Amino acid sequence: MPDLTALAGAGDMAGLENAWLEAAGSGSDPADAAGALRILLESGRNEEAVTLLELAIEEMERASNPALRAFVKACATLFDWSDVLRAQLLEQLRDEYLMYEPLEGFIRASGLSDKTRPLSRSWAHLTGLLRYQEGAWVLHESLGPGRITRINRSSATVDFESSRAHDMKLETLLSSSRPVSRDSARVLRRTDPKAFSALLSDPASLLDSLLAESGGVVRKADLSWMGHPQEIAELWKKIREAARSRPGAIEVGDEIRDSGSGNLARRILDALSSREPLMERNRVVSALLRSAGRAEAAEASLEVLERLPSRMHTVETGAMYELLWMLSGEPAGPAFSRDASGLVEKTPSRVARALGEIGTGACRRIYLEEAVAVLGPEGARELMGVLPRSLWQYALDVLSQASPETGQAYIESLLSDRSDVELHLRAVESLLHSAEPGGEPEGRLIGLVLDSLPRARADTQRRLAQTLVERHGEALALFLERLDTRRLEAYSTQVADIGSAHDTGLFLVVLSALSARKGSTGRHMHFWEGGTIFDSADAITSRRRAIETLKTVELPAVARAIGEAASHGDLSENAEHKAAIEKRDLILDRIRSWTEQLERTRPYPINDVKSSITSPGTRVTLRAPDGSMRVISLVGPIDARPEADRVNYLAPLGAALLGLGTGDSALLPGTDVEMTVERIEILPEVMKD
Repeated sequence: MPDLTALAGAGDMAGLENAWLEAAGSGSDPADAAGALRILLESGRNEEAVTLLELAIEEMERASNPALRAFVKACATLFDWSDVLRAQLLEQLRDEYLMYEPLEGFIRASGLSDKTRPLSRSWAHLTGLLRYQEGAWVLHESLGPGRITRINRSSATVDFESSRAHDMKLETLLSSSRPVSRDSARVLRRTDPKAFSALLSDPASLLDSLLAESGGVVRKADLSWMGHPQEIAELWKKIREAARSRPGAIEVGDEIRDSGSGNLARRILDALSSREPLMERNRVVSALLRSAGRAEAAEASLEVLERLPSRMHTVETGAMYELLWMLSGEPAGPAFSRDASGLVEKTPSRVARALGEIGTGACRRIYLEEAVAVLGPEGARELMGVLPRSLWQYALDVLSQASPETGQAYIESLLSDRSDVELHLRAVESLLHSAEPGGEPEGRLIGLVLDSLPRARADTQRRLAQTLVERHGEALALFLERLDTRRLEAYSTQVADIGSAHDTGLFLVVLSALSARKGSTGRHMHFWEGGTIFDSADAITSRRRAIETLKTVELPAVARAIGEAASHGDLSENAEHKAAIEKRDLILDRIRSWTEQLERTRPYPINDVKSSITSPGTRVTLRAPDGSMRVISLVGPIDARPEADRVNYLAPLGAALLGLGTGDSALLPGTDVEMTVERIEILPEVMKD
């Protein structure tokens, strides 16, 4: 028998046509025939390919060729439009799945019976749906792996580990699960722990299993079911090493993808044909190009560029610009400039959107240079106002290079206009990075930062507080020294409420300046009088662990409970679902409040806690007028246990006892009894800190 694939590869259309009908009638290899059609399609001979396909189906059907079924299924992944192929597939399916109740619903859902829908995509969708069979395994987003024990046209029963004989609407099952093999890692963990343990010890096999069960994309974030975060980190490291030696595996950020087989150009074109946003497809293309040698990447890029115009239609102009930039090989060359020039947007808002689609810094800068030239000075200034901070400095540099006068005028306008605090502080930060140490402008900029910091976003507060302390410490101290006391007190009050000002040391600098100022007038500031909260190191560690437990144990558990409750149908009458939602909200509120408190909490300062004065971290022995004694420990809010006389120093009782010496008296809140301080001791946990 003639080799049809070889004839197609050689471009021998006459020879292929002569051999085609003979092969169809006599029982040729379906894979050989399908391979020949793939080559024709890839070389742009679509009409010839469809003609040969339909001739082969008619001849094989007339001759009752047993290879027809395999040939049709092989071709279903290649063709988007062929009524003959579509009709043959539907006929075969109805014969093969005669007793399968969900079939007609699945055919409608996939679009295979709709002549306006691409056949290859509909077939891919349907083959996935047909995996939902009795005895098959699925992976539910909340309930984990489960085995289908019953399925009909409207409902199914699935045996999950946490919910046996779980009845679900078929629509709910399809939307909340995906089919997996009985040999997949999640299924083996439940059904065969020994095999699962062996799989974990073989990273290459584990990677193959994970890629198969996840549709070709393995994400580190999806492995939380495997154990403790530290164990997952070690396992991910081994999986990444296994991926480097696996053909077709590429690393894209915190993902490992199976890029398929074939040459590099074929794999790039396959990646570009997916339905993901082009920005995401570009990440895969970039990883593929990086995984190849320079010569191979250049050759593949040229081949892809030749086929690209007829394949790509997208509104993501920024992502398309970056794709051409990656494939051009010579970004500054005339070919790239000619192909990409029409992709530069003409309005500021569209330029900002396009820039957000470009992930490579070098490409983003080239695009910005072209965009600024297209927009002109006024358009460029408008663009600056709509850009995110991550792109703002890029654009400012490009604008200043293109027109120094425009760039300078724009910065000055932002310095004098504080209506948009973020833009105002971006301008200040930009000048701070280039300010002369000790110069007069440096002090002016520090004042602008301190004035606007309370109204800035948390990330801006942290970044600028760190910049002031680490890069402009001397200028900051000089600026604060020159302030009058009233303004210095105002700054102290403002930064006391900013968590990052405590983390970066800015609050301590301002407080020290104020203490020095008041020290000269006889007023001494105690260490606990600022915005920082103090507690024992053990308490802080315990609270961090409690937050981590809420995030990694309790929150996922309640998420699973929400998913399980949601699978029961009508949520308006579902008490379990409402209770789970309320519990989730309570956990989220607790995580938020504890995290905010922890950001301001520090261990007791060993050098400042003394037995001569009551303070956080001390034990106070009090004597009442009748001679009775009471011992109170002044501790932080995490360590507080009032029933054991471990009192939060921020509570009314604790605050009334702060700053006292031996022999001093204090009136306890809510009583008429005045107690005298008999003894002050440093708590043991202070020395541990």
